[in-house]
Amino acid sequence: MALAACAGKDQVDDLISLLSVEAKGDNRLFFVRPILRLGGDRGRDLVESLRDDPVFGKEATALLARRKPRRRDADQKEPDGSA
Repeated sequence: MALAACAGKDQVDDLISLLSVEAKGDNRLFFVRPILRLGGDRGRDLVESLRDDPVFGKEATALLARRKPRRRDADQKEPDGSA
């Protein structure tokens, strides 16, 4: 948990790799938020891929629901000009 709290952009790869270490148990949930916050598009893509995961799904879904849509997603419009 301390690693997740003090992690910076340089540790994102480490946090991502720790997600797969089942020996860490439920403590791995604490890595999802900093991966989303610090990982840029790669981190967001990873967290989006966790939505259906039995361990990480609830956390990933809750965190993504609180985030603003990606800029490129928000800028895309329907053919009729609506968002």
